[in-house]
Amino acid sequence: MIDLIIQISNLFTHTLLVIITLAKFNIYPIFVVASVFQSIFEIVKLFILLYQSTSLVKMIKSLPELTLEQIVAADKDSTCIVCQQEIEKGKLL
Repeated sequence: MIDLIIQISNLFTHTLLVIITLAKFNIYPIFVVASVFQSIFEIVKLFILLYQSTSLVKMIKSLPELTLEQIVAADKDSTCIVCQQEIEKGKLL
């Protein structure tokens, strides 16, 4: 989210620089226009990433909950792979 705000501010700054340069010096700064397009491309990528991450969180939240009894009844190992503690509740994948 912070990256998105930074890229939007960069886009605003570069666009403002292009407008000022065109108005004051009556020249077309190609190098600044390239950075404007690069900023637009980065913002689009960040919006896509933001959409994908929010849809992934929604998908994970929609998975059904499991309790320890359901894990044991399904004859699954109830030990967490990461912390090696007993799993008390979780999501069914």
